[in-house]
Amino acid sequence: MKIIYKLLRSVVHRSGILIDVRNLILKMNFNINDEMLNQNCEKFKRQLIKMSADLPLIMIGASIKDGSYPILTYENFKKIKVISIGVGNNIIFDEAISNLGATVWCFDHTVAPRIKNKHKHNIFYNPFGIKGTTPIPKCKSLKEIIQLTEDTKVFNATILKLDCEGVEWDVLTSNSIKLLSQFDQIIVELHNLDRFSDINFAKMALKNFKKLENDFLVTYLAPNNFTPIVRLANDLLWPFTLEVLLVNKKLVKKSNIEIMRRNTIGALFKKKNHWHLAPRVNLESWYEIDRFT
Repeated sequence: MKIIYKLLRSVVHRSGILIDVRNLILKMNFNINDEMLNQNCEKFKRQLIKMSADLPLIMIGASIKDGSYPILTYENFKKIKVISIGVGNNIIFDEAISNLGATVWCFDHTVAPRIKNKHKHNIFYNPFGIKGTTPIPKCKSLKEIIQLTEDTKVFNATILKLDCEGVEWDVLTSNSIKLLSQFDQIIVELHNLDRFSDINFAKMALKNFKKLENDFLVTYLAPNNFTPIVRLANDLLWPFTLEVLLVNKKLVKKSNIEIMRRNTIGALFKKKNHWHLAPRVNLESWYEIDRFT
């Protein structure tokens, strides 16, 4: 049964036909004219823009492939630790950042990645996923995962990457800002944004980013086009899954933050396409001043 499950999971991730069928079902259950949905989406977009700053980022991984992500760069990656959760069989980002010298701990309880021999000295795999307050078999809390990555080496910074198929919301909700702010950067894929017609879900999402606001800047936004991207009744382009990079404010001089606010989050997202589907749709229209001032 486990073999069949892994095979089906792999097929869904690789089959454009199955992805199209899944996306069609999602769209059929999504009413773009729902007034509550439009209001909730607009509020969440405004919160992200309120936190945004245009920082110089570098893409880690092959920029034309899914699994690549941008980060704020470091002078010495040998002092950087990466906790990468939900890697599946795609470790493009993890291999690329380890090539720069970073030490990477990969976590996934569903699919074990193939780690090349040349990376085995600084990429370590753990067969666990992540959970929030809801119990999930073979999953550990963020605090427990951090403890698993303790090392005799001294690290100057830690990057957290979360791609955990919707569990990220429970992780963000259940962990204090004191714990989350220990990370220099947080790369997170926000799933289930099609659920914003549910007032409780929308309030939870907004509350989480208000919690992050004092400590983090949003420095990258891009739709993940393995799920639908639709235009709402209020003309807002809305992705069902959104890639976000949060950079801790301690990395940026306070005097520079206001200067960088409200700029388009750079042309970087225009260049990042998926290897599998249509070119990425960018969110440049989110930053039109007259839409949110």
